[in-house]
Amino acid sequence: MAIVRGATVFFVAKFRDENDALTTVDTATLYIQYPASADGDTEDAEVTLDYLGSFIYGGEWESEDAFPGRVRWSVRGDKTGVRKYAEDGSFKIEANAANPDPE
Repeated sequence: MAIVRGATVFFVAKFRDENDALTTVDTATLYIQYPASADGDTEDAEVTLDYLGSFIYGGEWESEDAFPGRVRWSVRGDKTGVRKYAEDGSFKIEANAANPDPE
C-alpha cells in the first residue's frame, strides 16, 4: 500500500482475546516510525486511539512531515491483568518533485 505525502492516514483496530472473541482494552495506542530526511533519519510518533464503539478503536496520523519511504506502525492495546495485544504493519509514503519536501 502507498500513501501520497500530505495525506491523512486513518487507522482502525479491533482487539480479540485468547478465545478469539472481540474485547475492549483500557488503552489503545498507535506507534509510527517514519522517514524524516532524505538521509534516512527517522522520527517516531505516538497516537492514542479513541474508542468508537462496537469494539472499534480509531485514530489518524498526518503524513505531511514524512519524507518518501517506508513507514512502520504498531497498534497496541493494554488491558489490566491481561496480556498486551498488538498488530504491526508498514506502508510506503510516495512523493514526486511536484510534492515539495517538508519544511
